[in-house]
Amino acid sequence: MNLSDAIEKKAVLLDVKTGTKDALLQTLTQAVGRSGRVKDPAEAREAILEREDLSSTGMGHGVAMPHARVKSVTFPVLGFARLDRLTNACSPVVGPVLGMAASR
Repeated sequence: MNLSDAIEKKAVLLDVKTGTKDALLQTLTQAVGRSGRVKDPAEAREAILEREDLSSTGMGHGVAMPHARVKSVTFPVLGFARLDRLTNACSPVVGPVLGMAASR
């Protein structure tokens, strides 16, 4: 599988406005849910939040890559959000780019 196979066009979001980490993850998981690759977006969001509790996926320079293994994923999927502004609501500071990955 090529990485490009996992990118879901319906989950490429630009200039996203968000106030909290949970709201941003909800927006992204709903977007990948619309792709049909994630049957239960709420399960995906919860799995990603649990993974974030173990260790932040912030990579520095305003980039984070939250990810998790999710049973309701039918095919590996990547979502992408470019925030409308840098925010520290996601602690550590996140933006302008957030990626999200989910796999079976």
